[in-house]
Amino acid sequence: MLAVIAGGFAPNASNAADCGFKLETQDTAWTFSAAAGATYSRYLYIVNTSSGGMTINISTSCDAFTVNQTTVQLGAGDSTHILITFSPAKTATTTVYCTLKVTKSGSDCSNTLSLIGTITTNSGGHDKVLSLTPTSYNFGPMVAGQDSCHPFYLVNYTGATVTVTGLTLVGDSKDFKISSSSTPSFTIDSGGYYRFEVCYIGDSLITKAFDSLKVTYQYNGANYNDYALLTGYTARPSSTDLVADPHEFTFGSVKVGTDSCRTVTIKNTSNNTVSNFHITGCNSDVFSVTNLSQIKSLVPGESISLTVCFKPSTAGMQASCVWTLNYTDSTTTLNGAVTVYFSGSSPAANTSCISFDLGSAYKDPVVLGASATRTLELINNTNHSITVTGDSLGCEDIHAFTVEQSQFPLTIPAYDSVGLKYVFTPYATTNGNPKQGYASCLLLWLRGDSLNCTYAERGIYGFSLHDSDHHSTDSVVRPLFPTEPRIVAIESFGTQPTKTFYFYNNLGIDVTVNSVSLKDGQYFAVQSTNPATPFLLHPNSQMSVTIVYTATDKAVHHDTLLFTTTHSIVQSGGFELQGVQAATSGVKAEIPSGVSITLAPNPMTSSITATIGGVTSATVEVYDILGTLLTSAPVMNIWRWNATSSTGEHVSNGSYFVRINGVSNDGIPFVTTKRIIVTN
Repeated sequence: MLAVIAGGFAPNASNAADCGFKLETQDTAWTFSAAAGATYSRYLYIVNTSSGGMTINISTSCDAFTVNQTTVQLGAGDSTHILITFSPAKTATTTVYCTLKVTKSGSDCSNTLSLIGTITTNSGGHDKVLSLTPTSYNFGPMVAGQDSCHPFYLVNYTGATVTVTGLTLVGDSKDFKISSSSTPSFTIDSGGYYRFEVCYIGDSLITKAFDSLKVTYQYNGANYNDYALLTGYTARPSSTDLVADPHEFTFGSVKVGTDSCRTVTIKNTSNNTVSNFHITGCNSDVFSVTNLSQIKSLVPGESISLTVCFKPSTAGMQASCVWTLNYTDSTTTLNGAVTVYFSGSSPAANTSCISFDLGSAYKDPVVLGASATRTLELINNTNHSITVTGDSLGCEDIHAFTVEQSQFPLTIPAYDSVGLKYVFTPYATTNGNPKQGYASCLLLWLRGDSLNCTYAERGIYGFSLHDSDHHSTDSVVRPLFPTEPRIVAIESFGTQPTKTFYFYNNLGIDVTVNSVSLKDGQYFAVQSTNPATPFLLHPNSQMSVTIVYTATDKAVHHDTLLFTTTHSIVQSGGFELQGVQAATSGVKAEIPSGVSITLAPNPMTSSITATIGGVTSATVEVYDILGTLLTSAPVMNIWRWNATSSTGEHVSNGSYFVRINGVSNDGIPFVTTKRIIVTN
């Protein structure tokens, strides 16, 4: 049963005409589907309907959906399109509900569009080469003999030309017509689009009509099909039909013994007065309908609101209902009915209000002295908004993980998710070597209408290189198109080691890999790839890259591994290279005897000074909470930072990490990380 997502795309504060722009879709919700770790994109067109220029701001309410532009400038009558991409995490299993918000800058005028992302079960997913928008359209009630037309768009978001060989209707319905030829053959350049219209003609002999629009196209020698569902209704001249809005919905998850109610509006769209109402089905202890006794009759165009409530009686309940309102046409004594479908559930006795999708659960190792920022997806399983008020780390190794407090309070809308970022920084054990894995508990305190839940708990994990990891092959196979940054790490023991890393094509189509390179190339080099570039990589097929690490000092070095492909989907953050020259005893995570380090003042306003003593050499690096390097410098005794990046830009208020790599006067290498707070 389809869940109707409330909100649609109606402006929040005023109508679309007042806002002066419109979205080129009449859908209230768009659906996306992709395998976990894959992506699926669709284009949305925005039109300036005013006589002046304006700035449009675009945002989404969750990390699973992104847009390629967050701000656009539109002149009078201009239009533009934005690319909406659904990127479920590698371990995602549940449907993602999100909201796209399009706002006119400097006003409270905005349009919203519900985004629904589902996880497919096929391996690697199927990223459609050509995007058909919309994927379904309801032409609504039409008077017999009249027609209604709606634009459709075919958008090519690949890096090559796509040839469309067919644009047809699947069924034999005569009620729908395509504005283009029934057997078109045309090409769409990379990033281009093709616009056409589909029309519905009201038929007095048919009250409901259905058909499917079929698009056939070729890409890289393969044939593809895409479909859109078409629905049309013909209103009878003296129809006694009532319309229910919504006619289908879900209450979601409701606590046992608690009422959740929804308003249903019944409108008389006929030319006659209707009366003698009574209902059948689903008026019970679980589902109830109130206000029914208020309905005596409805004249043409009149409407009334009913309240439908769901009150689950047991834990783990799954309930649904077909509710029918029967009535009589007072003029012709013709009987009729309007049907509403609704459903609801209750959480099982052991179900948490919040579940976790550990998008960064991959075993990418982090070298000792470096760190990685990862994302924990918090999923709200209830039909209430939940606010996370704070966090507390428990269990073991809590000082290997840092959760930035400025993220709180964190509000998670009903059936939605948000990303909680944390930083993993491995440290040395008592024998001077890092261990293979780290684990800790994350305890989240909750507030708000959250089914009486007060906290949620989940383990978080990290992995570090250790003595057995300096062999020449990494067993982890990484996606070629990751949804978040991934790490490739090498550890050296007095040599210039080579290491082979594996990657697989996680898209549903063939990808040509043109080149593999490094962003910097000072301490790392690409020795070879297998196959040799350029080559065609089929879905789920693997390739390997062999990297050489050349640094001989004790510092942690970074670079970025880059892949150039014909597919237009861009790596989100790419692959960070980490390298370290580790002595047999390892780099000390604690400060060696004789070394002194002070950072003051902390919190800082205009500047902070580090005083370092007892070292022969040291390097200071400053990172933000996302792991971005802001500045670095060699230091002997005194180092001062004025809260600016390496480009001279002032950083915003918040927490930052100062990492100091050095060698003591006794020749002992060490690394230490301290948190500082900037309050300009």
